[in-house]
Amino acid sequence: DGINVDIELLPEGAARDYLEFMRELSIACRTDDLFLSVDCYVPYSYNAYYNIKELGEICDYVVIMCYDEHYAGSEEAGSVSSLSYVERGIDESAAKMDKNRVIIALPFYTRVWITDANGKLRSEALSIKKAKEWITEKNVPLEWKEDIGQYYGVIQDGNEKKEIWMEDEKSMEAKMSLLREKGIQGVAAWKLGQEPQGFWSILNLEEKAS
Repeated sequence: DGINVDIELLPEGAARDYLEFMRELSIACRTDDLFLSVDCYVPYSYNAYYNIKELGEICDYVVIMCYDEHYAGSEEAGSVSSLSYVERGIDESAAKMDKNRVIIALPFYTRVWITDANGKLRSEALSIKKAKEWITEKNVPLEWKEDIGQYYGVIQDGNEKKEIWMEDEKSMEAKMSLLREKGIQGVAAWKLGQEPQGFWSILNLEEKAS
């Protein structure tokens, strides 16, 4: 049993109080024999005040949210979780803390990016299950992008251009292969119920038989 803390969009001015809260919580968790994990963004200079190094000492596990590389409100269309973004999440976190305490969280969703006739961009989040249905319904041609580790598709739908960077079995297996290669001990996902049937068989960190 344990507690997972997910405090996002933390103001930089609250960082000291946040760390003190996590210290106090860790003491209470140890007293009650509970695991403590905390969710963090992929490390960049602009979110360094989360202090992943100290969180890695305070908590049993740090969960790196390797998604929303491109998010609702992004100025350009792109992948929610490219292979290179996941790799950055692994490498940057492992450089700051014990790699055995790192858990990589992967998305069970993607986005359809829509550019209207005036060039205005918006997006709609879809579960992997719904994205598969959308691709079939719209007859979207897909092309595997090796550098991104995902299928990419684009169609013209009336006056709108629609793009998708697809998270599916092949892209997830590419991510899991990277996690095994990097020696990561834990994997998580956001969120349960968005994955296709049988998808969990891919989320296996054990080395595959050759």
